[in-house]
Amino acid sequence: MTSSRLTAMLPVPSTPSSPGSTLAERVVLMCASALFAGLSREECIEIASCAKARSFARDELIYMQGQPARDLILLQVGSVKLTQIGFNGNEVILSMRGTGDAISVQSEAPQCIHTCSARAVERCRALSWEYSRLQKLLADYPGIRRNINITSPRSFPNLKNDSARSPQRKPQSDWRCSCSGW
Repeated sequence: MTSSRLTAMLPVPSTPSSPGSTLAERVVLMCASALFAGLSREECIEIASCAKARSFARDELIYMQGQPARDLILLQVGSVKLTQIGFNGNEVILSMRGTGDAISVQSEAPQCIHTCSARAVERCRALSWEYSRLQKLLADYPGIRRNINITSPRSFPNLKNDSARSPQRKPQSDWRCSCSGW
């Protein structure tokens, strides 16, 4: 679903300065996201109630390449760029994510590290689930794990082989571990 169609579906908040979101707004966003495809509205309500509302300023670093992955983030409003530092030290933009997209997605090992960095291109609002809680949700709602495995990009550009040649850096594990998203 495109960001403009999703934005048109979202209810207008009652106060423009409200930091969080209503449960209804969260559920609308989640029902439109590929991450929660096939889940009932009631399941989305339960999962949404576990989410933490977060906001990121323009140019704020959301997570950095090499850091442990701690949260699943679903963008409510705004844009994020995913970048990676190659062997030669240059930053490469891997992709852009927007409203309704999930970032920092993993379904298996909670010990994964971020193989890329995520930075807010503009002010963003997002929902986040800590991976310790997410592991329980994945057990209770196997459809989420299925969606992660089906829709994560298998042919994502991969610069990890570049960094593997550097004696200071260890090769990263599974690319999909932290930088996949929708």
